[in-house]
Amino acid sequence: MSGTSCGICTRLVGDRLALCEVCGRTLVDALLAVPSLLADLETARSGQARIAEGRAGGRSAEAPLPIKDTSSEYRGRGVRLLGERDAVALSTALHGWARVLADHLGAEVPIESRALAVLAVNARHTRGSAEAPALVHEHRLRNGGRVRDSHVARRMAAHLITPVQTDERLAVWLASHPHELRQLEAAEQAYHDIVNATGGLRRAIDRPADHRYLGRCAVQLDDGATCAANLWAEPDATWARCPRCRVQHEVARIEAAATRAAREMLCTMPELLHACAAVGSPIARRTGYRWAAEGRLARRAWLIRSRAGVRITDRHEGGAVPVYRVGDALELARRETSERGSTA
Repeated sequence: MSGTSCGICTRLVGDRLALCEVCGRTLVDALLAVPSLLADLETARSGQARIAEGRAGGRSAEAPLPIKDTSSEYRGRGVRLLGERDAVALSTALHGWARVLADHLGAEVPIESRALAVLAVNARHTRGSAEAPALVHEHRLRNGGRVRDSHVARRMAAHLITPVQTDERLAVWLASHPHELRQLEAAEQAYHDIVNATGGLRRAIDRPADHRYLGRCAVQLDDGATCAANLWAEPDATWARCPRCRVQHEVARIEAAATRAAREMLCTMPELLHACAAVGSPIARRTGYRWAAEGRLARRAWLIRSRAGVRITDRHEGGAVPVYRVGDALELARRETSERGSTA
């Protein structure tokens, strides 16, 4: 029997495609996991739960900042949210390979299709498994006829009220063409881009539940590169040792630097509220949105998700979400607290 070797595992591929069926299935599984990964990322960023062993657990007693100071990387002041690099890499891969597959099929991606939205919502809580359907179907008699009623399982309802993101739609659209993905000349590259991106995002989200995340190690190695290994600290630890370069870091100093960096963050409102709570100045959700509506909390820019990825711009475009500076909210909260104290 003649054939070609799979570009990933070197198995013999009888239909002479770039990927074998096993690796093609791995690619599809990674795509179907995207909606649940993005939902878990939002949960982790908003501080509603901690993620461990692939599941959302109870609220952590600690509220670690879901950010990393990126000043050394960008030669200036800056921060990055938990999983931001991996989320951007995944978004870029999904948009890019969706265009490639659409060209291969000679078709357009039906991005506004209701079917894609339904598939994405299903995948959020089933994690791509067909064994955990989103809808419960019941057959009953009505007006002398047999009809089927469908309703959403109560535990899954929260997943359905969150708007479906473009990245989720692209992922399930790609996953719905398993054979065509294996037909692509660059299928091996598509596999690496998507599987690696989803793997990186999963590692960022599934952080140890009993440890505090401190960001990445900033130690310069002998070859001039930055260590960049993830740093974790025990709940009451004052020092944390880097698992890669073995340098010890003072936890209080890292957390103080993260708190200072947090003031410069540009965040959507849910992210801003969590960041304020994490630095010890919680702001009620209703208060934050009221400040924004009244113009007291100034909008600093717009966050836009596009085929090129995620970016922040001064221009308002379709689908843009307003972002606010954390330091502005903290200062506004301090002034209100001071004013209430002076009138007491």
